[in-house]
Amino acid sequence: MGKPLGYYTNHTPGDDTLLGDLEKEFGSHFENMSKRDKFYLINSLALSLCGEAAGISNRAIAVGVQLMPMPTSTKQDLIRFLIDQV
Repeated sequence: MGKPLGYYTNHTPGDDTLLGDLEKEFGSHFENMSKRDKFYLINSLALSLCGEAAGISNRAIAVGVQLMPMPTSTKQDLIRFLIDQV
């Protein structure tokens, strides 16, 4: 299992914030959250960080389209890989 939420954020266990509420509900490693829900949150956060497509290279957009037909397990592996690179 990876490191807890507080390792990656300025969250302190038990604090009265959204992160505190999420930790209470899903556990400090989000172990009580489904994998599908985790990927949804990754998607939501990534979209928020990207804003609009302006500034994203045409090549990245093209690759994103090309990745769509890949098997789910490969997509999940690529997400893990990319997270480690950021």
